[in-house]
Amino acid sequence: MPFEPLTLTPRVPANWDIVTHIRLRPDARPDTGHALLRWEQLMMLADPDGIVALPIVLATIAPVRKLEVDREAAIKRDLRNWSNPRDHGNNSQDKGWLELGRLT
Repeated sequence: MPFEPLTLTPRVPANWDIVTHIRLRPDARPDTGHALLRWEQLMMLADPDGIVALPIVLATIAPVRKLEVDREAAIKRDLRNWSNPRDHGNNSQDKGWLELGRLT
């Protein structure tokens, strides 16, 4: 089944009801150590196309952000940030190295 990346609108939360997988972009890597560690963990779990099922992601990586929410919500916020285009917001760091989507 092919991966279908979801179109994400800036400053609009992702619809996590339809996100089932992430895909690591082969042409991009994170910039900072904490995100690079998550990238390395996900690379070990990814299939040859760079795809990892969301439940595996949520069970494997630790959240970067220490938010007043549960662990899963914090990881989802990290994933959403990392899936943003590099020109989103006022800081390009660690953005654009993964895509949120589903298998079709």
